Amino acid sequence: MVAGLMAASLAGCSEGSEGTPQDGGTGTHDAGPADSGAPQFELLVLDESAPGEYPIAVAVAGDRVGVAYFADTGGSPARQLRYVEPGSAPEAVADVDNVFGVSLAFDAEGAPLIAHLGGGSDESLYWKQSDLALSRRGASGWATEVLARESGEVQTGIETSDIGKVVGVNPALLVDEAGEIFVAHRDIHGGQFPTDYQHSDIEVVEGRPGAWRRSMAVVGGDSEYGHGGVMSGALADGLPALAWSAQPGSAMDNPQDVWFARRDASGEWTEPKLLKVTGGTRAGPVLAWSSVTGYGIAVEDRSKGILSYLESANGTSWLPAEPIVGAGTGGWYPSLAFAPEGEPVIAYYVCSNASAATVCNPSEDALVLKRRRGGVWPAREEVVDPEGASWPRLALAGSKAVVAYKDPERTVLKVAVEK
Repeated sequence: MVAGLMAASLAGCSEGSEGTPQDGGTGTHDAGPADSGAPQFELLVLDESAPGEYPIAVAVAGDRVGVAYFADTGGSPARQLRYVEPGSAPEAVADVDNVFGVSLAFDAEGAPLIAHLGGGSDESLYWKQSDLALSRRGASGWATEVLARESGEVQTGIETSDIGKVVGVNPALLVDEAGEIFVAHRDIHGGQFPTDYQHSDIEVVEGRPGAWRRSMAVVGGDSEYGHGGVMSGALADGLPALAWSAQPGSAMDNPQDVWFARRDASGEWTEPKLLKVTGGTRAGPVLAWSSVTGYGIAVEDRSKGILSYLESANGTSWLPAEPIVGAGTGGWYPSLAFAPEGEPVIAYYVCSNASAATVCNPSEDALVLKRRRGGVWPAREEVVDPEGASWPRLALAGSKAVVAYKDPERTVLKVAVEK
């Protein structure tokens, strides 16, 4: 239904993939589940001019698909946060200079919410935006509310955690069935010295406008791990869980490792657990939850060229990481969602069939999808867009995949909708 709705609303603006099988060992692509040679996805252009390589967020609610993304402006501020739905023109949400994550969800009334770094600079020369911001589209357009401004809004009694003015980094936004809003974000204190990042905390703002509550999920002031580097969240029976990478050196560190914590039924957060050591995760770990399967995490290890999947029924005991992609050069920007029957689906970018490629091969690169069936990951990949992608983000409308991404030149924003 989503595919039909969107194809009709964007008549004349769609692209179709060739669906031609490509050879290449584990990285072999096929046209899709039916293997018919016919395109399995409708490719739609959402914004023809959105230059820049930045994170993207996608959300699905019934037949609605929303995408939040950034674009270079060539001026000052240097970037613009935008929102778009298929069939509508892109909307300007906020002008920003600093881009460190974006997260999107629909609220109980169906309005899109975007969590991002915003607010003022607090006299910082680099952090021209240094607050946790939540933008919401109402009847009169977009309005932005600052949810957190300083480290000391959540007191821990540890000086390195309680001092600083740079918060709101790499937010993870969730909305539960009752309409409660949950935003986790990274507090990097002064945002200047290595110790600011080593002692970073993960803090939480939750509730509703006018009734926000603030708390601490992970205290970093008494360690040097650099928690909250690149973060994603999921709701498990209404309780939030987080997966993140570490960035202990600076804001520009290569995200590494996979950490996990969840809120239990008592309202307390579990101790952070290191699930996997990686030499770099590019887009960080991506967390999802299914009432059938439990928790799943997709993560790329850049140093080894491997895309792995981790799974846990309860968030306490985890199965060993399972390699999904290990041949050629691929598994970039993984994004994870669960199908209704509880099987995981992962979208990612394949650069080349050659190992350790430094230049992506236009005849081999592609945006692809893998679906586990009966507990087994297939060797072949389904081609979503044979032209490739930057920062693909996956959501499922029922069992149908929806992938938002930019083209390999990082200029055109697209969405692929499964037929």
